[in-house]
Amino acid sequence: MNLITKFRVKRVTKKVNLFLDQYSTLEKYRIYFDQKFIYMFTKRFKGVNNFFNSKTAFKIFRKTENHYLSNLKKEFIDKYENIYDHFQTLNYLIDFHKLNASEFLNDLNQIKKNPEDQDSIYLLLDKYQSSFNFVDAGNDMRLEYFSELMNYYTNIQRYIETWNAIKKSYQDTLEFINLVKEYKQGYINETELVNLKKFKESINYLCLKDLQEEITWNKGVISRSTDFINNIDSKVKNHNYEYLETTLSNDFLDIYYNDNNALLNTNDFYITNKIKRLMKLENVPIKVINSFFQSKHSSIDDQFEKYIHRKLLSLYRECKILTNTYFGTNYDNIPYCQVDLILFYKGQIYVLELKDYSGKIYGSYNGEHWKQIFINKYKYRSSRRIYTKINKQLINNPIKQNKWHIQILKKIYNYPYKNIILFSDNSELFVPNSNVFNYSDFIKYLNDQPVVEDKGLCNEIYYRLCLLNKGEDSTVKHQHIKSINRLHG
Repeated sequence: MNLITKFRVKRVTKKVNLFLDQYSTLEKYRIYFDQKFIYMFTKRFKGVNNFFNSKTAFKIFRKTENHYLSNLKKEFIDKYENIYDHFQTLNYLIDFHKLNASEFLNDLNQIKKNPEDQDSIYLLLDKYQSSFNFVDAGNDMRLEYFSELMNYYTNIQRYIETWNAIKKSYQDTLEFINLVKEYKQGYINETELVNLKKFKESINYLCLKDLQEEITWNKGVISRSTDFINNIDSKVKNHNYEYLETTLSNDFLDIYYNDNNALLNTNDFYITNKIKRLMKLENVPIKVINSFFQSKHSSIDDQFEKYIHRKLLSLYRECKILTNTYFGTNYDNIPYCQVDLILFYKGQIYVLELKDYSGKIYGSYNGEHWKQIFINKYKYRSSRRIYTKINKQLINNPIKQNKWHIQILKKIYNYPYKNIILFSDNSELFVPNSNVFNYSDFIKYLNDQPVVEDKGLCNEIYYRLCLLNKGEDSTVKHQHIKSINRLHG
């Protein structure tokens, strides 16, 4: 065989191997082909095809050393002449298994919405086994739907475990919601609260970031449950306060404001009896009830009020104190009255009007006004003589002012309230009256008071005053200040 023939054989062999290699690569990675692509691909190797069909090739193949070319020719011609049909079939297979992959993922999502037992998932795997084999044989992970298919197929056991855990947690969440609805019909006690807290782990499990793609249920349910369970103590507390408000307050206020006080007066312990029923029938702790009434207290605006409030509580831990309370009067010119401090101590009720005044205070019980006198001593730089300047200021009689407050309180409950006027220790009192004190004298007076054994009535009045207090309503405060300014000019 001459050199030219050897060169041609070597060149054809190289081209055929290149064709077979490229053909195998294209088939392996399953690239879609159209007619134009196949035409361009076959055009590159058209010369090889022509050579194999020529008389020259026939002569070359007859020689012993070139017998191997016969097998090469057969493999080449078979693939070259059937390349269009083969890749059209491959395209069809890809479309078919792509559809299968899509159906598998849809069926899988249905199961994920309501995970069944493992057998149902394995039946699903058997149904699409041919597609798994097709994808796996092609070793093609570049197509997204095939990649997702194989991801589930190869990790199916982990997903089964995950779905079952999600299902259990979601069922727990639904049970939690139903329990919350049931419990909210009444007071949520400590046992019920502990029962609700048991669901915290399950609800929080549904919020793990790596589970979000698997959760296809109602995310609003999960979100509301998570918000409630993470703030469960405050949520339950607020609900219980609302329930106590409805149970203790609503009908009482309705009776009071509709002038049916006769009904309240015939039952001196109207609120107290309700509280007892709550404690007996619904196991509401007295601590919670006291905390509810504490929430009805007004915030303290005045520094002197804060000081007296703090001092009294530190001295008499068993006492109850209402500060900065506002009550309706049914008078058009002054619709609300503001009471500085109401002290419940030793079975008696003290209504305090606080005056943070300095200087000398002169006045009488029946006088319309009292006098506040300031004495200032000073001297000029150039003089050794000390000068005295006296400033006088009229103030409204606080006894009469507080007497009006007590009249309003007696409409809520007719009780012998004690009218107390309390000045700061910075003032010097010249008032001949037994109910006007500096702070230090008032403490001595309190210590000398006898203990009244029946404290039940004081508690009832305390409850009623708490429910009627409007001190946290900014509109009420604004109206009161406006009416006082208009009245006193």
